[in-house]
Amino acid sequence: MSDAHDSVDGVAFDRDEVVIDGDEIRLYERMSDGTQWPSVSTVVSQRDTPEKDEGIQGWRDFLNSRPDRPDPDDVLSYKGWRGTLAHWKALESLASYDLAGDEEVEAYEGLKGWEYRYEDALSRADDEVEWFTERFREMAEQEGIARFDDDGDVIEHRVKKVEQYVFDPEVGYAGQYDLLYEHADKGTVLADLKTSKSDSKAQLFERKFPDYGLQLAAYARAANYDVDHVQLLWASPDTEEYAVVDEDEMPRSRASYETKFVALTRELRETLDGYDI
Repeated sequence: MSDAHDSVDGVAFDRDEVVIDGDEIRLYERMSDGTQWPSVSTVVSQRDTPEKDEGIQGWRDFLNSRPDRPDPDDVLSYKGWRGTLAHWKALESLASYDLAGDEEVEAYEGLKGWEYRYEDALSRADDEVEWFTERFREMAEQEGIARFDDDGDVIEHRVKKVEQYVFDPEVGYAGQYDLLYEHADKGTVLADLKTSKSDSKAQLFERKFPDYGLQLAAYARAANYDVDHVQLLWASPDTEEYAVVDEDEMPRSRASYETKFVALTRELRETLDGYDI
Protein backbone atom coordinates (compact mmCIF):
# COMPACT_ATOMS: atom_id res chain seq x y z
CA MET A 1 0.00 0.00 0.00
CA SER A 2 1.71 3.17 -1.17
CA ASP A 3 0.73 6.27 0.79
CA ALA A 4 3.32 8.96 0.11
CA HIS A 5 5.44 10.63 -2.50
CA ASP A 6 8.02 12.78 -0.74
CA SER A 7 11.66 13.70 -1.07
CA VAL A 8 14.84 14.02 0.96
CA ASP A 9 17.23 16.63 -0.40
CA GLY A 10 15.57 16.31 -3.79
CA VAL A 11 15.58 12.49 -3.81
CA ALA A 12 12.00 11.30 -4.44
CA PHE A 13 10.70 8.25 -2.58
CA ASP A 14 7.51 6.34 -1.76
CA ARG A 15 6.49 4.68 1.47
CA ASP A 16 5.02 1.20 1.22
CA GLU A 17 3.88 -1.48 3.64
CA VAL A 18 4.29 -5.20 3.08
CA VAL A 19 3.40 -8.16 5.30
CA ILE A 20 6.04 -10.83 5.83
CA ASP A 21 5.30 -13.83 8.07
CA GLY A 22 2.49 -11.85 9.69
CA ASP A 23 4.64 -8.81 10.44
CA GLU A 24 3.94 -5.40 8.88
CA ILE A 25 7.10 -3.99 7.34
CA ARG A 26 7.20 -0.32 6.34
CA LEU A 27 9.59 0.38 3.49
CA TYR A 28 10.91 3.57 1.93
CA GLU A 29 11.64 3.19 -1.80
CA ARG A 30 13.89 5.53 -3.79
CA MET A 31 11.96 6.28 -6.95
CA SER A 32 14.99 6.65 -9.20
CA ASP A 33 16.22 3.07 -8.85
CA GLY A 34 13.81 1.14 -6.61
CA THR A 35 16.25 0.84 -3.70
CA GLN A 36 14.31 0.04 -0.52
CA TRP A 37 15.04 0.71 3.14
CA PRO A 38 13.03 -0.41 6.19
CA SER A 39 11.69 2.33 8.44
CA VAL A 40 13.23 3.13 11.81
CA SER A 41 10.10 2.00 13.63
CA THR A 42 10.08 -1.28 11.72
CA VAL A 43 13.70 -1.97 12.63
CA VAL A 44 13.05 -1.24 16.31
CA SER A 45 9.97 -3.49 16.31
CA GLN A 46 12.17 -6.47 15.34
CA ARG A 47 13.94 -6.35 18.71
CA ASP A 48 13.38 -9.50 20.78
CA THR A 49 11.28 -8.41 23.78
CA PRO A 50 9.74 -11.48 25.48
CA GLU A 51 8.85 -9.65 28.72
CA LYS A 52 7.25 -6.77 26.81
CA ASP A 53 5.36 -9.18 24.55
CA GLU A 54 4.12 -11.12 27.58
CA GLY A 55 2.98 -7.88 29.22
CA ILE A 56 1.10 -6.76 26.11
CA GLN A 57 -0.61 -10.15 25.82
CA GLY A 58 -1.57 -9.96 29.50
CA TRP A 59 -3.08 -6.51 28.93
CA ARG A 60 -5.02 -7.83 25.94
CA ASP A 61 -6.28 -10.85 27.88
CA PHE A 62 -7.41 -8.64 30.77
CA LEU A 63 -9.37 -6.26 28.52
CA ASN A 64 -10.90 -9.12 26.54
CA SER A 65 -12.09 -10.76 29.78
CA ARG A 66 -13.95 -7.64 30.93
CA PRO A 67 -17.07 -6.67 28.95
CA ASP A 68 -17.04 -3.24 30.61
CA ARG A 69 -13.57 -2.52 29.19
CA PRO A 70 -12.78 -1.37 25.63
CA ASP A 71 -11.45 -3.75 22.99
CA PRO A 72 -7.62 -3.60 22.99
CA ASP A 73 -7.51 -2.93 19.25
CA ASP A 74 -9.87 0.02 19.78
CA VAL A 75 -7.52 1.39 22.45
CA LEU A 76 -4.55 1.12 20.12
CA SER A 77 -6.45 2.72 17.24
CA TYR A 78 -7.62 5.60 19.38
CA LYS A 79 -4.19 6.31 20.82
CA GLY A 80 -2.51 6.03 17.44
CA TRP A 81 -4.90 8.47 15.78
CA ARG A 82 -4.77 10.82 18.75
CA GLY A 83 -0.96 10.78 18.64
CA THR A 84 -0.96 11.62 14.94
CA LEU A 85 -3.22 14.63 15.52
CA ALA A 86 -1.24 15.70 18.59
CA HIS A 87 2.01 15.82 16.60
CA TRP A 88 0.34 17.77 13.81
CA LYS A 89 -1.33 20.29 16.11
CA ALA A 90 1.78 20.87 18.22
CA LEU A 91 4.17 21.31 15.30
CA GLU A 92 2.07 22.99 12.62
CA SER A 93 2.87 26.54 13.73
CA LEU A 94 6.63 25.84 13.56
CA ALA A 95 6.63 24.43 10.02
CA SER A 96 7.13 26.44 6.85
CA TYR A 97 4.70 24.18 4.97
CA ASP A 98 1.40 22.38 5.61
CA LEU A 99 2.04 19.29 7.73
CA ALA A 100 -1.40 17.76 7.14
CA GLY A 101 -1.20 14.66 4.97
CA ASP A 102 -2.77 11.26 4.46
CA GLU A 103 -2.06 10.11 8.02
CA GLU A 104 -3.75 13.17 9.55
CA VAL A 105 -6.79 12.72 7.30
CA GLU A 106 -6.98 9.04 8.23
CA ALA A 107 -6.79 9.90 11.94
CA TYR A 108 -9.54 12.51 11.67
CA GLU A 109 -11.80 10.22 9.65
CA GLY A 110 -11.15 7.31 12.00
CA LEU A 111 -12.19 9.31 15.06
CA LYS A 112 -15.11 11.09 13.42
CA GLY A 113 -18.50 9.59 14.32
CA TRP A 114 -16.97 6.89 16.54
CA GLU A 115 -17.87 6.28 20.17
CA TYR A 116 -14.84 5.39 22.28
CA ARG A 117 -15.27 4.47 25.94
CA TYR A 118 -18.82 5.87 25.93
CA GLU A 119 -17.71 9.24 24.57
CA ASP A 120 -17.54 10.89 21.18
CA ALA A 121 -14.04 9.89 20.09
CA LEU A 122 -13.26 13.03 18.08
CA SER A 123 -14.37 15.41 20.85
CA ARG A 124 -12.38 13.47 23.42
CA ALA A 125 -9.31 13.43 21.21
CA ASP A 126 -9.65 17.17 20.47
CA ASP A 127 -9.55 17.93 24.21
CA GLU A 128 -6.55 15.69 24.79
CA VAL A 129 -4.71 17.05 21.74
CA GLU A 130 -5.28 20.58 23.01
CA TRP A 131 -3.84 19.60 26.39
CA PHE A 132 -0.81 18.05 24.68
CA THR A 133 -0.30 21.14 22.52
CA GLU A 134 -0.34 23.42 25.55
CA ARG A 135 2.24 21.24 27.34
CA PHE A 136 4.40 21.16 24.20
CA ARG A 137 4.41 24.96 24.08
CA GLU A 138 5.47 25.08 27.73
CA MET A 139 8.37 22.73 27.05
CA ALA A 140 9.25 24.57 23.84
CA GLU A 141 9.50 27.85 25.72
CA GLN A 142 11.49 26.17 28.50
CA GLU A 143 14.03 24.82 25.98
CA GLY A 144 14.20 27.99 23.91
CA ILE A 145 12.68 26.29 20.86
CA ALA A 146 10.07 29.01 20.39
CA ARG A 147 8.02 31.70 22.10
CA PHE A 148 4.26 31.91 21.63
CA ASP A 149 1.67 34.61 22.21
CA ASP A 150 -1.57 34.03 24.13
CA ASP A 151 -3.27 32.71 20.99
CA GLY A 152 -0.54 30.12 20.40
CA ASP A 153 1.00 31.97 17.47
CA VAL A 154 4.79 31.89 17.17
CA ILE A 155 6.58 35.10 18.16
CA GLU A 156 10.06 33.74 17.44
CA HIS A 157 11.71 30.34 17.13
CA ARG A 158 15.04 28.54 16.68
CA VAL A 159 13.69 25.66 14.61
CA LYS A 160 15.73 24.28 11.71
CA LYS A 161 13.54 21.37 10.54
CA VAL A 162 10.08 19.96 11.31
CA GLU A 163 8.95 16.40 10.50
CA GLN A 164 11.97 15.76 8.32
CA TYR A 165 12.49 12.53 6.37
CA VAL A 166 15.99 11.05 6.49
CA PHE A 167 17.69 7.94 5.17
CA ASP A 168 21.01 6.22 5.75
CA PRO A 169 22.02 4.34 2.58
CA GLU A 170 25.20 3.02 4.23
CA VAL A 171 23.36 1.01 6.88
CA GLY A 172 20.10 0.85 4.94
CA TYR A 173 17.15 2.44 6.76
CA ALA A 174 14.95 5.53 6.59
CA GLY A 175 12.52 7.43 8.81
CA GLN A 176 11.11 10.73 9.94
CA TYR A 177 12.05 12.74 13.01
CA ASP A 178 9.85 15.44 14.55
CA LEU A 179 12.02 18.45 15.27
CA LEU A 180 15.51 19.88 14.88
CA TYR A 181 16.41 23.15 16.58
CA GLU A 182 19.31 25.19 17.89
CA HIS A 183 19.65 25.34 21.69
CA ALA A 184 21.60 28.11 23.38
CA ASP A 185 23.73 25.63 25.39
CA LYS A 186 23.15 22.17 23.91
CA GLY A 187 23.86 23.05 20.28
CA THR A 188 21.89 21.37 17.50
CA VAL A 189 19.16 19.27 19.12
CA LEU A 190 17.08 16.55 17.49
CA ALA A 191 13.84 16.05 19.41
CA ASP A 192 10.97 13.58 19.17
CA LEU A 193 7.50 14.17 20.59
CA LYS A 194 5.86 11.33 22.53
CA THR A 195 2.37 10.83 23.99
CA SER A 196 3.09 7.56 25.85
CA LYS A 197 1.06 6.67 28.93
CA SER A 198 3.38 6.83 31.96
CA ASP A 199 3.15 8.22 35.47
CA SER A 200 6.72 9.51 35.64
CA LYS A 201 10.04 9.74 33.83
CA ALA A 202 11.19 6.64 35.70
CA GLN A 203 8.19 4.67 34.43
CA LEU A 204 8.76 6.01 30.93
CA PHE A 205 12.34 4.71 31.05
CA GLU A 206 11.13 1.34 32.34
CA ARG A 207 8.37 0.90 29.75
CA LYS A 208 9.60 2.65 26.63
CA PHE A 209 13.39 2.35 26.52
CA PRO A 210 15.43 1.18 24.71
CA ASP A 211 12.88 1.67 21.89
CA TYR A 212 12.97 5.47 22.16
CA GLY A 213 16.74 5.54 22.56
CA LEU A 214 17.16 3.41 19.44
CA GLN A 215 14.86 5.69 17.44
CA LEU A 216 16.63 8.87 18.50
CA ALA A 217 20.07 7.43 17.78
CA ALA A 218 18.92 6.29 14.34
CA TYR A 219 17.46 9.68 13.42
CA ALA A 220 20.55 11.51 14.65
CA ARG A 221 22.85 9.23 12.65
CA ALA A 222 20.86 9.77 9.44
CA ALA A 223 20.20 13.50 9.84
CA ASN A 224 21.90 15.85 7.40
CA TYR A 225 23.23 17.86 10.34
CA ASP A 226 25.80 17.32 13.07
CA VAL A 227 23.46 16.54 15.97
CA ASP A 228 24.94 17.58 19.30
CA HIS A 229 22.09 16.42 21.51
CA VAL A 230 18.90 14.33 21.36
CA GLN A 231 15.85 14.59 23.57
CA LEU A 232 12.22 13.60 24.06
CA LEU A 233 9.42 16.09 24.60
CA TRP A 234 6.98 13.82 26.42
CA ALA A 235 3.42 14.60 27.49
CA SER A 236 0.87 11.91 28.35
CA PRO A 237 -2.81 12.91 27.94
CA ASP A 238 -3.75 9.72 29.81
CA THR A 239 -1.91 10.60 33.03
CA GLU A 240 -1.40 14.35 32.47
CA GLU A 241 2.32 13.96 33.20
CA TYR A 242 4.94 15.62 31.00
CA ALA A 243 8.66 16.29 30.92
CA VAL A 244 11.68 17.05 28.78
CA VAL A 245 13.92 13.97 28.71
CA ASP A 246 17.49 14.91 27.79
CA GLU A 247 20.11 12.64 26.27
CA ASP A 248 22.22 12.54 29.42
CA GLU A 249 19.22 11.27 31.44
CA MET A 250 18.58 8.26 29.24
CA PRO A 251 19.40 4.77 30.54
CA ARG A 252 22.21 4.22 27.99
CA SER A 253 24.45 6.35 25.81
CA ARG A 254 23.44 7.41 22.32
CA ALA A 255 26.47 5.55 20.96
CA SER A 256 25.34 2.26 22.50
CA TYR A 257 21.82 2.72 21.14
CA GLU A 258 23.26 3.44 17.70
CA THR A 259 25.42 0.31 17.77
CA LYS A 260 22.40 -1.80 18.68
CA PHE A 261 20.22 -0.15 16.02
CA VAL A 262 22.78 -0.75 13.28
CA ALA A 263 22.97 -4.43 14.25
CA LEU A 264 19.16 -4.75 14.21
CA THR A 265 18.99 -3.08 10.79
CA ARG A 266 21.54 -5.45 9.29
CA GLU A 267 19.71 -8.45 10.72
CA LEU A 268 16.41 -7.25 9.25
CA ARG A 269 17.94 -6.51 5.86
CA GLU A 270 19.36 -10.04 5.71
CA THR A 271 15.83 -11.35 6.37
CA LEU A 272 14.30 -9.07 3.73
CA ASP A 273 16.86 -10.21 1.15
CA GLY A 274 15.24 -13.61 1.27
CA TYR A 275 11.88 -12.29 0.06
CA ASP A 276 10.78 -10.89 -3.27
CA ILE A 277 9.45 -7.46 -2.24
